[in-house]
Amino acid sequence: MLEAERRQARDKEAAAVLIVDDDEDFLEVCAEALERTGVRITTSTSSREALKLAGMEKYDLIFADLKMPEMDGLEFLERAMAADPELAVVLFTGFPTVETAVRALRIGVKDYLTKPFSGAQLREVMERVLLARAAERAASPQGMPAPQIQGFICGSPAMAPVLDLLNRIAGLISTVFITGETGTGKGVLAKAFHDRSRRCSKPFVAVNCGALPENLLESELFGHERGAFTGATQARQGLIESAEGGTLFLDEIVELPVNLQPKLLDVLQARQVRRIGSSAARPVDFRLIVASNRDAEQAVKEGRLREDLYFRINVVRIELPPLRRRQEDIPALAQHFIEELSYTCGSLVKGLNPEALETLLAHPWPGNVRELRNVIERALPLASGPLLTPADLLPAGLSAEKKAAGDEGIFTVEREAAIRNFEQDYIEELLRKAGGNVALACRLGGIPRNTFYRYLHKYSIQPEHYKKS
Repeated sequence: MLEAERRQARDKEAAAVLIVDDDEDFLEVCAEALERTGVRITTSTSSREALKLAGMEKYDLIFADLKMPEMDGLEFLERAMAADPELAVVLFTGFPTVETAVRALRIGVKDYLTKPFSGAQLREVMERVLLARAAERAASPQGMPAPQIQGFICGSPAMAPVLDLLNRIAGLISTVFITGETGTGKGVLAKAFHDRSRRCSKPFVAVNCGALPENLLESELFGHERGAFTGATQARQGLIESAEGGTLFLDEIVELPVNLQPKLLDVLQARQVRRIGSSAARPVDFRLIVASNRDAEQAVKEGRLREDLYFRINVVRIELPPLRRRQEDIPALAQHFIEELSYTCGSLVKGLNPEALETLLAHPWPGNVRELRNVIERALPLASGPLLTPADLLPAGLSAEKKAAGDEGIFTVEREAAIRNFEQDYIEELLRKAGGNVALACRLGGIPRNTFYRYLHKYSIQPEHYKKS
């Protein structure tokens, strides 16, 4: 970049970025990749010189290589962060290992890039980390801690876009569509939208569209009049009416039976609901939030989700990242669950020892935050001391066969998660078709009964939930 352009960037008060690596050619390539974004770049081939630079000028972000002759990148970053706790840091490494990732997370490294990487990848990481830092500063005036979503630990860069959208649209009436894997906390985020809205004093009504048989779901959602069907001995308000003035949260929206989808669409368009057995429509006012762990676009192609309903609910889309992509949050999440659950179960456990933390960080967490909470809950009664150890965690659900994400690579982790999602979805679909009849579900799927029961146990699936009344 020309000197005039550098001065122009300074005049605009662009973010200040320091890049440290002992390879001068590599530094030049990185600088060229980032300068086009308008940030102010400083480079150094010496970690000791870079520490002096960091002491003389306040940087927003530092990139540093892991392998450097004077001191390794982690030691350098740790010393730089000790001098400036608000500093955001990212690590370069050509040799990623679980041990490196654990050390990096412990000292507060926001992300790391594996060499070789493209200029686009470098810019993406920089922009994500700077965005998260800006969000934290905006939410934390005068150095006060950034407000968190209640029940949600969300300090990692991967959660920055979620917090940004929450802060920007919580007070609006826009429909929100939350997507993400099972166990990522979609219901918690939906409640956070409600709690931060002007409707917070009104009801928050949550409905799992896949948890009730079709005939019961219609009555639960829309309500019914006395005599509308056998057993309807009195009129009953539906859950849609119960959300009057507040928020209606429809979880697993893709599981809503196709024949009920036009009726829901009518409610959303006309803002009125008609109970079963009634000719009169009642006006309703609520904010709609929906969620799904399924591919909604694929469901539309397959005819399981009406296209007109999909367009109606897909207004503001938020994807919750899986836990394996927000590892920085694992230590805080684990500590939160220990403090929450220790009291209820009478445990004296206060935290985790370093080896236990490494065990948690190395696990791929296919069940996400929900799985982490369950592991902590099962481990507390087994604990032999005030700190959880790996010996306490393994009987609680972390078996040795579950490999570290750093050892097998993200491809293997993603593949295993996809296989688990397919298995669970397929078993649940068979049970739905069979009305909860296990023998029939086995025949429909061509699965031996003992194998089918292993899947039921593996995913904690209850066949009776799918029985038709």
